[in-house]
Amino acid sequence: MTSHSEWGFETTASEVADTFAEGIRGRTILITGVSLGGLGGTTAKALAAHAPRLLILTGRFRDKVDAVIHEIRHDHPRINCRFLQIDLSSQSSVRKAAAELLNYDDVDGIDLLINNAGVMDVQERTLSSEGIELQFATSHIGHFLLTNLIMPKLISAAAQTPRNQHSANVRIINVSSSAHVFSPIRFSDHTFSKPVEAIPEDEWPDFDRFRAINGMPDDSSPYIPFAGYGESKTANVLFSLSLTSRLASRYNITSFALHPGSIPTELQRNSDQEKLAESRRRFRLTKRRNLEQGSSTTLVAALDPGLLAGNIDEGSGLYLDDCQIGKQADWAKDPRAAERLWQLSEKLVGQTFDS
Repeated sequence: MTSHSEWGFETTASEVADTFAEGIRGRTILITGVSLGGLGGTTAKALAAHAPRLLILTGRFRDKVDAVIHEIRHDHPRINCRFLQIDLSSQSSVRKAAAELLNYDDVDGIDLLINNAGVMDVQERTLSSEGIELQFATSHIGHFLLTNLIMPKLISAAAQTPRNQHSANVRIINVSSSAHVFSPIRFSDHTFSKPVEAIPEDEWPDFDRFRAINGMPDDSSPYIPFAGYGESKTANVLFSLSLTSRLASRYNITSFALHPGSIPTELQRNSDQEKLAESRRRFRLTKRRNLEQGSSTTLVAALDPGLLAGNIDEGSGLYLDDCQIGKQADWAKDPRAAERLWQLSEKLVGQTFDS
């Protein structure tokens, strides 16, 4: 359970950071997908107010990350920020960035890894340079590879943290979405190259849910944009399940996934805005979070000492929503699916990981 049952929709990132300031001070934190118009930048600014040792902020474009660093240094001149260029859709870019980070002589450990970056609702089927569907490649595979490549830094930080000091244990946070309920992992067709009828029924998207929101998706093409997004968000939750099962007892490293809420950000730039508005109306999501509210659950997942690993054998307790423990879809809490995803991810990056 969380430490503050009263927190919810209105809670802000700054409020969470203020409350758990001791869990920030002196720590090294890496955040992916940082920009002023997104959750990554807002999360970074909330953390910067409480004297972290170093903020490593990543993005594809230096100017977007530098804009966040400029604001942080204006408000907190003594905070050390460092830009790290990563295009998470490109495995070569991820490997280059990981190698650079591992060579940081002044960084002997990473205390918090916040896998925040993502891409949403890409309208045309697009493959990464490695031939992986773009949403899955960016939101999951890139983070899977980065996390495992820099694991020595996470393990090093954990070794320096007493096990009874849970308020400062090493954590890996995966920013998911309630949209994970739209699709399980398409293990037999992760590139969306086949019609739905050609894959096992337990890999089909939730067509009833599609009908309830804005009608059936176009079945003239194997690719269903929002199903691709839902699959990538399911992967985020299952990745946290796998990480915790592998790392919690051995290193005292835990991982949590979360839904940040409905927030107007650059993430929605690919979506059909009329359909998006209609979906919100049907689900009565007329009230939307601002960036401060939308970043709060990320920081609860990263900092709240009341959070425990949950019952990982049942996949529970590792997913947060509205600053509290949430309930994910059954397919996003299945340890067998988590293991299958891990194996598929290793195959797609061409490397096995045994932490």
